[in-house]
Amino acid sequence: MPENTKIGALWTKKTRNGGEFYAGMIELDGKQTRIVVWPTREKKSEKSPDYTINLDTWKPEQAAPQVAQVATTFDDDIPF
Repeated sequence: MPENTKIGALWTKKTRNGGEFYAGMIELDGKQTRIVVWPTREKKSEKSPDYTINLDTWKPEQAAPQVAQVATTFDDDIPF
């Protein structure tokens, strides 16, 4: 098998309800793309896929930027 056939990797994850899915990244033509793989909930026929692959569009919520507090008065005893 040629060495350059690996295009990505997946990790097993759990949903909040305890369900299982896979998440990872693939690289095609030098571009990395995050994906998620979900088991098919209801197979309509024997030819229905066991899993579906979706682009991972989830982004973590960003916290509001913290503003630094600056002292406006100085009470030090350093002479200048």
